[in-house]
Amino acid sequence: MSLGQSLNGISDQASLVLGDLNNDSLVDLVISGTKGTRILDIYMNNGSEFVLNESMGGYGTTKGSLGLIDYDKDGDLDIGQTGLGDSSYVSRIFNNN
Repeated sequence: MSLGQSLNGISDQASLVLGDLNNDSLVDLVISGTKGTRILDIYMNNGSEFVLNESMGGYGTTKGSLGLIDYDKDGDLDIGQTGLGDSSYVSRIFNNN
C-alpha cells in the first residue's frame, strides 16, 4: 500500500468518511476536526485527487464521527455528524442538495 494523497493540518481527534456524494462513481471525502478553528471540509474526487469543494467553518467536531446516508431519499448521500462542538455535544444532518 502507498500513500495516495495527504491532507495536512487537520488535527484534534478528527473523523472522516468516504462515499460518492455527487453520484459520479468516484469516492469523495468528508472530514471534521480542527485546523485552527473547527472545520467540516468536503473534498470531491476528480479521478486523480481529492479537491476541496466546500469548507464549512464552525461546523467541525472533535471526539465524534461522520456517516453518509440518503436521509431524505432523493438519490444522493447526506452527511450525519456527531461530536463535541464549540461548547457541547451535537448531532446534525446536512442535506446534500
